[in-house]
Amino acid sequence: ECHTYNCRISYHCADGHELVGKPEKLCLADGTWTPKDLPQCVQ
Repeated sequence: ECHTYNCRISYHCADGHELVGKPEKLCLADGTWTPKDLPQCVQ
């Protein structure tokens, strides 16, 4: 898990699905994440 400033998390989809949206989020100094929207996996 990742809950510290400047920590990055990446999103991946299962085979046969395509990631729609940003594949990575970044934890900011104030504890919020950017971008705010979650990506989605679509077939």
